[in-house]
Amino acid sequence: MLAKHCPICDRLISHSDVICPDCRNSFEKELFDNFMTRCNNCGYPLVADLYECPHCREFHNFYVYSLSPYSSYFSRRILEFYKFNGKKSLSKFIAQCFDKHINDTDAVVTWVPCSPESLKKRGWDQMKEIALKMKNKAVCLLLNSGISVQQKTLTKEQRMTVSQNKYLLSENNAAMLSKTTPIILIDDVMTTGNTLYACYLLLKNYGFTDVRCMTLLCEL
Repeated sequence: MLAKHCPICDRLISHSDVICPDCRNSFEKELFDNFMTRCNNCGYPLVADLYECPHCREFHNFYVYSLSPYSSYFSRRILEFYKFNGKKSLSKFIAQCFDKHINDTDAVVTWVPCSPESLKKRGWDQMKEIALKMKNKAVCLLLNSGISVQQKTLTKEQRMTVSQNKYLLSENNAAMLSKTTPIILIDDVMTTGNTLYACYLLLKNYGFTDVRCMTLLCEL
């Protein structure tokens, strides 16, 4: 049997592990839950309960559970190794991290699809790979239209419109599910929240009554 190496540090690891214990510990030390509290309404990380939640102020009934800050060194390194260095085995590790926070066995996992350009360049959809390795059933409910617009000079309202036009609902797949089916929408990073919120609204406007989101990283 061939030796197995940690995709992050290249140390030898057991065949039952995805990454080495040291890398796992480094990742776990950066998790939000180690040093921040969360908004009871939306799950957004907060310094203290005394502060008004900026996420609730910005969005309505939009629950997102993010694991680590985007500014964290090791967590972002894992994502970069996964997306840009071809370390596809890390999809299993990220899936396991999401799984720890899902208690509803009836929930269906779906994902924010990558652009056709990224799919062509990389050859695989990074969030689909993760979804398929999670314990819950994975169903493709969203499609990427391929519309690409430079957003740096756009207003907040214009950015939201662009995000909403970028994604489509897969109505055939959605029709196979009861609208009371809990949906867990996953993505790798939440920055402004516009992309994730646009996908969330597509699912909610179709009629799904329970839609929750999860991301690996969140930019505060």
